[in-house]
Amino acid sequence: HTMSRKLLATTTSAKKPDVLPPGAEKSIEALYESLCDPEDPEVISMDGIGQLCAKINIDPATDVRVLVLMWTLGAVLKPGAITRSEFYNGLKKQKKYDIAGIKSMLPSLDPGFLEKSQFRDFYRFVFQFSREGTHKTIGNNQSLNMLTTSCFKVPIEQRRKGNGPW
Repeated sequence: HTMSRKLLATTTSAKKPDVLPPGAEKSIEALYESLCDPEDPEVISMDGIGQLCAKINIDPATDVRVLVLMWTLGAVLKPGAITRSEFYNGLKKQKKYDIAGIKSMLPSLDPGFLEKSQFRDFYRFVFQFSREGTHKTIGNNQSLNMLTTSCFKVPIEQRRKGNGPW
């Protein structure tokens, strides 16, 4: 038992917390404060997400990369929003601390490059993120729009008509 305690102590003490570059914490804090909801400062709501999109030059209404970014950062606690802790932890995990860092992520945010298991997780995320309030479902039109906007190059209507490459 003594040997296993020593081994456990060695392995746990060997783990060092991620050390952020100088100024990274303040940079994340300033970015978060510029985006958070004034009525609920613990979240960045859709308005703040829209502001973030403007800063990184993507259109939140048509560019699926905003959804992939929110998924990558771990926005799961509130539909249509990202909490303070999700934002901080997500940026730290990605080692991105400012707008330039987030912009550098854009090429990797194309859902076309997701593995099958990642795609399933992303699809579930899009469904959860797109719910309104405490609703457990979303409407047919909204789900059709989500799918055609976020996941497929050819709209579902064309697939139904047999006009796709499949």
